[in-house]
Amino acid sequence: MNTFDDIIRFLTREDRCPKVEAFNRKYHPDGPSLRQELKEAELTYEFSDRIFLTNKSTGEQEMPLNASEPEKRDFDPSPEGLHLAVCYAVIETGTHFDAKYDKDVHEVLFMWELVGKDLRIEIERDGVLVDLPRAISRRYTISLHAKSNLRKMLEGWRGKSFTPDELEGFDVSQCLGVSCQIQVIHNRSDDGSKTWANVNNVLPTPKGVKHEPENTPTFFSFADNGATIPEHIPKWVKEEIETSNEYNKLINPPTPLDAPNGNQDDDFGPPLDDDFPF
Repeated sequence: MNTFDDIIRFLTREDRCPKVEAFNRKYHPDGPSLRQELKEAELTYEFSDRIFLTNKSTGEQEMPLNASEPEKRDFDPSPEGLHLAVCYAVIETGTHFDAKYDKDVHEVLFMWELVGKDLRIEIERDGVLVDLPRAISRRYTISLHAKSNLRKMLEGWRGKSFTPDELEGFDVSQCLGVSCQIQVIHNRSDDGSKTWANVNNVLPTPKGVKHEPENTPTFFSFADNGATIPEHIPKWVKEEIETSNEYNKLINPPTPLDAPNGNQDDDFGPPLDDDFPF
């Protein structure tokens, strides 16, 4: 890791280190992005188990930023193919800087359980091994633009296109508890040492097929929940929420003179009546 873009890619990749973003928010809650901050400070860096930032002008070393790899898993990724599944969580993770597109991106996370006796794993919860269905998730930019991945996914899941009226507002919480079929594909690292299972497509189930989630159905949005994060969600999801722009504004609210005018409600839209669950 020896170029500026390398370190930015490391800090902002999908398994990005939330502590780095938390550091940036803590010391610069209303300031520029981490990328801009590093550039303006003319910082260089070295990498081992930490990233050390050094000011080129003064030679002084800044506070180190922990940048550890994500926790290792001791089980194989979910198998490729088309699997029955059910949605058990829809979580607004908020707005974060996306280095790939060099802009802030507002995202929602969908989480599904895969259904099948061969699609279960034992994981530890509170010191006890529990048998649960495999889970898979995918982030989507919150947009129903014609080319958005969220719209393509929802229309594929519904098996029909949105009407102009539906595009005015769609309540994604309606997806909770709804069954589907998920096409899982594997993506491998360049050196072939790592394999990730990813959601490639979401389709409706055959007529009459329905499953209930075993995990606690969970919906979270800043409009509905504020800064109160459900206790049972995974740690990595909680950290994503806590490093978002929205969460930062809630725990560090602007002064009355700085507060924006008008209704800033960030609701997902009203529910829609339909024969399909959503």
